[in-house]
Amino acid sequence: MTTWPEVVPGLANGRMGMASLEASMQRVGAQMSPRQFIQAVSNIYHALEAENYVRVRHALFPQSGSYHDLKAALIQCKQHLQVPITILDVGCGAGYEAGIVREIFESTDVRKIVLTDISPDMVRNAKMRLASLYPNMEFQLGTIECLGLGVFDLVITHSLVHHIADLSAFFNVIASVTAPGRYYIMGHEPSSRFYKNTECRWVYNEMQWSERRRKMLAKLVNPRRWVGKLRRMMRPDERDRTIYRKVNDRLRATCGFTADLAPREIEKLVDIHSPCNLPGDFSIGLDGFDWEHLQSSFLQEFDLMRVWTSDYMGGTNPSQLPLRWQQANDALAEKYPLDGSNFTLLLRKHPAA
Repeated sequence: MTTWPEVVPGLANGRMGMASLEASMQRVGAQMSPRQFIQAVSNIYHALEAENYVRVRHALFPQSGSYHDLKAALIQCKQHLQVPITILDVGCGAGYEAGIVREIFESTDVRKIVLTDISPDMVRNAKMRLASLYPNMEFQLGTIECLGLGVFDLVITHSLVHHIADLSAFFNVIASVTAPGRYYIMGHEPSSRFYKNTECRWVYNEMQWSERRRKMLAKLVNPRRWVGKLRRMMRPDERDRTIYRKVNDRLRATCGFTADLAPREIEKLVDIHSPCNLPGDFSIGLDGFDWEHLQSSFLQEFDLMRVWTSDYMGGTNPSQLPLRWQQANDALAEKYPLDGSNFTLLLRKHPAA
């Protein structure tokens, strides 16, 4: 058996996580390294989700607390950086955060902005949406350690780090592409403080139970529900076309897997460091991040300048919930200002000696 540090340095759960990973790989007949296994599942998932990111998630983000947190971090950067600046957006997805950058930095404020992602579908969507934002905008396909992009005044990752298996290697690269005395923004990451806060978790669980009950009652009185159920009974091959089914179909076709991954396995292989409520015990990562641990363990070359947290409904957009839960969100935010389910960090790299 391969020892843990030789496989994915920096990944949590040590030998227990390695045992889970190897058991899953063996069950589905994955003929590849653990690192390649994680990457294959993640790449396929995000390729299939690319359209959803553009159509649904980008419409919801401006209503979330993370949107305001990212804007606040960008405003602070603009106050401390002399323009024009260079910007690197790592894991740009379909370009959500670059659009927010444009709200703060005018075209003349930016000498160059580079967007990178490992997904061709995401890069293609970003190009279609954002090519006209800045005249000097570049799009790069691949991982930042392979692209040789140089150093930048501002480096941004948004909703990305919880997907990263090898935190040590990733943050080493982040440090290498951030110029001395310049800034790194880590936006919209899951916070372990929220999940350790008893009151926050209790309110969150109550909200989930209440919303499931409300939606179930709404479906019972909706005649379209019965039409859909009858259609699925008549066409059984269309019953299970969820994202999990699609991911497994693609993994069988492209990677030769001989069995299916469970939904929890897929979720944890994609969102490695996010809590998962799906049934099962497969776990290879952290249940959210503690930013003090990140700073002391992986980001020693940076000073932590500011922390923002938001979204006290466990990542569910409060604005999409009934008024009762919006008020609960606001009450928790006032009582526990640093215990939101998502956080954004502003870090400054140490000046050159």
